[in-house]
Amino acid sequence: MTQPPYLTDAELAEICEPLVAPSAQIRYLKSLGMIVHRKPNGKPLIARAEFERVLVGRSSKLPPVRPGSQPNREALLELLAKRKPAGQKKPLAEPAGDGLPARAPKSPQG
Repeated sequence: MTQPPYLTDAELAEICEPLVAPSAQIRYLKSLGMIVHRKPNGKPLIARAEFERVLVGRSSKLPPVRPGSQPNREALLELLAKRKPAGQKKPLAEPAGDGLPARAPKSPQG
């Protein structure tokens, strides 16, 4: 007998034991790094190849990271230095000499 391309409910129940709620099983399987879909009945759906990739250690189709490649730390620090701190808002207008916000000039009619 051939296996289906996805894990059966019995296999998932064994992997997730003692969890029985489908939402709890899905959270657990996602925490393992698996891509999990939801069946119409709410139970998790995982491709057998995905299970093997994560738990057996097959490499993903992502390109390998070059040895010695590192993020550009200086560029990141420069970018962060240019940004305003969180919560600091841009002023609506330049303050007048008295410390109060500048007001729009009055129209000659008003």
